[in-house]
Amino acid sequence: MKVWILTSEHNECNQHGEYFIAWFKTKPSEKELWWVLQEEEEDDFSLVEHILKNGGGRRKPYKPTNEVWYNLRQIKSSNK
Repeated sequence: MKVWILTSEHNECNQHGEYFIAWFKTKPSEKELWWVLQEEEEDDFSLVEHILKNGGGRRKPYKPTNEVWYNLRQIKSSNK
């Protein structure tokens, strides 16, 4: 079984590491991802498009206001 996970990384001087935010049974729709990001207090819809198109990560061009990077990955369960 494969699932999709959404994580965040905080790009600050004191790196925090990567944090789990949510998991999805199937690749999330724009609406599902937007709902989760609003819970994270993100209000830029272009972030949703970036995550779905590129898998997330650092946005180009880089802006200092983009200190949190979100990553969407498909992972395989270790359970059989």
